[in-house]
Amino acid sequence: MKKKLSIQEAREKAGMTLGDAALAMGISKKKLAWYEENPDEMEFDDATALCRLYGCKFDDVSFTLQSDKEVGTQTIYPPARRLNVVIGMKKKVADILLSITNDDQYSERHLYEDLVDLMHDVTHEEEVTMNELEAGIVSITSKNHLNLSLAGR
Repeated sequence: MKKKLSIQEAREKAGMTLGDAALAMGISKKKLAWYEENPDEMEFDDATALCRLYGCKFDDVSFTLQSDKEVGTQTIYPPARRLNVVIGMKKKVADILLSITNDDQYSERHLYEDLVDLMHDVTHEEEVTMNELEAGIVSITSKNHLNLSLAGR
C-alpha cells in the first residue's frame, strides 16, 4: 500500500500555491493553511472538494495528523471523525434523492457520477474500518501471546 500524501503534498503535487488553492476552493488562505496543519479537522465536503481540485483520489490523501496511531499506512480515525464521515455520506444520499425527485435537469449521467462519488467514500470508510478491526485482532493476539509466554515461565 502506498504512502498517503499530506494535504500540503497533494497541493504541491498538483502544482498549486496556497493562495491559488484557497481561491479555487472559495476559502481563505488562512483556513487552508490551518487545514494543512490540522487535517483531522477538515470538513468532509471541503476534503472531497480539495481532492477534486488537486486531481487525486480521497484514498491518496491523509486527513489525519501524523501523530495519530497508524496501522501500516492506514490511520485509525477517532469516533468523532467517523461520525462526520457518515453524516457526510447521508447528506450526499439526501441530495441525490432530492435531485432525482425535484430537479428536471438531473440526468442519469449526474446520478451515475454522484453514485460513483458516494461509492468511493463508502469504500474508503470500509478500508479504514477493516484496518481498525485488523489492528484490534493483532492487539488481542499479541496480548494473549505475551500472557501465554509469561504463564509458561
